[in-house]
Amino acid sequence: QDYFGAASRLPYIMLDGSYVKFRELSLRYALSNSITSKLRIQSASIALFGRNLALIYADKSNDIHIDPESGFGTANTGVGYEQMQIPNSRSIGIKLSVSL
Repeated sequence: QDYFGAASRLPYIMLDGSYVKFRELSLRYALSNSITSKLRIQSASIALFGRNLALIYADKSNDIHIDPESGFGTANTGVGYEQMQIPNSRSIGIKLSVSL
């Protein structure tokens, strides 16, 4: 029997996990004191945020665009395995803060 036959195929099923991600962006603008005093509030700000915005770089061996952070299961033994997982979620939002 050929016990090591599968090992000869490893270079075809293993991918380099190197990557660069645009993980998070946050922009905040605080209203000036002249505006907040007219509105009779102490302070106010508005912020835009985004998380998991883009996978900027993945190694050329990852030509099927697997997200390197996806994993199979929740234990350490599943890290690096890709088996039709749901992709990491992207979130984009807005936040309004007001101090009275």
